[in-house]
Amino acid sequence: RADGAPVSVFRADVTTANSSVPPEVREMVRRSFNRTKTLRHPRLLQFVEGSEGEKDVVVVTEPVVPLLEYMQQLREEAELREQGAEMVLSAVAWGLHCVLEGLQFLHSQHL
Repeated sequence: RADGAPVSVFRADVTTANSSVPPEVREMVRRSFNRTKTLRHPRLLQFVEGSEGEKDVVVVTEPVVPLLEYMQQLREEAELREQGAEMVLSAVAWGLHCVLEGLQFLHSQHL
C-alpha cells in the first residue's frame, strides 16, 4: 500500500497453460475476483485492491495470519499467562462464531 500499511497478497494462476486447473475453475476465480471487490462485512476479509490479467488474478487484502501460525502464537501466549487451554478454547469458540457470522452474511446475499 502507498501508506505503508501491511497487507496480504493472494495470487491465482489462471493460464490455459496450467493444465491442472480446469477451465471452469479459472472462470470461477475470475467471477469471484469481481464479486470480492464489492463485498463488505466485518467478518469477511477486507479487499484492498487487485488486478486481473491473462495469466493470473492477484488480490490484496488486509493482513492475515495463517491459522496454524495463529494457533501456535495463541498457545504460547496462553502458556505465558498460565491460562492454558481455557484461553485457547475461548479463542477457537470466538473464531467459529465469527466464521458463522460471515457465512450467514454470504448466505443472505445468495452466495
